[in-house]
Amino acid sequence: MSKNLSFTGGYIILVEGDKPNGSEWFIAKEWQQQAFMKAMEFGTMKSMGRPHPITKTTPFKCIENGFNYRFIIYNDWEPVYIENMETKKQREIKFIELTLSNNNTSSSSYNSNSKVSKLILG
Repeated sequence: MSKNLSFTGGYIILVEGDKPNGSEWFIAKEWQQQAFMKAMEFGTMKSMGRPHPITKTTPFKCIENGFNYRFIIYNDWEPVYIENMETKKQREIKFIELTLSNNNTSSSSYNSNSKVSKLILG
C-alpha cells in the first residue's frame, strides 16, 4: 500500500545533513523551526532601509540537547546557517513558502501569522 505525502500551507524548513555536497536534508526539528521563525522575523519590515550583509542572532540554549546555537543570516534573507556554538559546526537552512501564487491576499511573508508547514502522511 502506498502512502501519500502532503504538507499544510506555511514554511517548509530543511536542515543540511551530514553527507557532503548537500546530498542530505532533514525536516527541521520543532525547536529549530520555532527558533528559525523567530530569527527570520517574517511579517516585519527588517529589510527596509539599509540592508544587513550579515546578521548573527543572539545565542540561545536548546533545552533538548543542552547546546547553544545561533543563526547566521546573509543579506537579510539567505543563505541562512545554524551554528552550534560549542562545536562551531554550521548547517545550512533552506526554507520554502507554500502558498498559492495567484492568491490576491497579502503573502504570508508579510503576515505576522506566518507559520511552519506540517507534514501529513496518509
